[in-house]
Amino acid sequence: MPNSIQAIYVLIVLLPGFFVVALVELPTGTRENVPLRLIVRALALSFGVYVIYSFFVDSGYLPGLQVTVKPVASNEHQLMFLSVELGGIIALTGISLLVSILLSLAINKDWMRLLRKIGLTRQSHDAQPWDGAFRLSNHWVLVKLGSGEKLVGWPKRMSSRETKQSLSLQDAHWIREDGTKSKIGAEEFLITGEIDWVQLHKKK
Repeated sequence: MPNSIQAIYVLIVLLPGFFVVALVELPTGTRENVPLRLIVRALALSFGVYVIYSFFVDSGYLPGLQVTVKPVASNEHQLMFLSVELGGIIALTGISLLVSILLSLAINKDWMRLLRKIGLTRQSHDAQPWDGAFRLSNHWVLVKLGSGEKLVGWPKRMSSRETKQSLSLQDAHWIREDGTKSKIGAEEFLITGEIDWVQLHKKK
């Protein structure tokens, strides 16, 4: 039983971090495929959440997280009942939501560029240049498919999963070999096949 209680305490400590990781994945599309790195990230985020939470608890703005173990009478076995104060859980959830929003904004808005400007890093939050190009630019795009065909359109949505990319275009036109354009009769044209390259242009 003590080992079970200790496991529950460990789970309570890690839950805010896993909660933040799960929430950040929704708006950003980032995925952590390495279990060890996922646990390390969750632990680091949990530490940050608890630091913020402890500050407000010590300041008297938030209720403390009270976890108590109470014995429950039983005819055959001695059972233990775990009681957690609801106010502390709500406060931790609120802080986790706030941290998730800030991290999502940092990734989607590329706040890392502030560190790049002062020369502290050359890295970005983007998994590959594809992500940053479509997030920071409002341009028409010229796409060459693996088949050799070209088309131009206004990017509506894009996604990137490892080596696979997909792109959705509005007002899309095929580009003929002589350079003339042929309108695609669809409100939205989804490209899911092989893409050789993508060019961004201010004008169509």
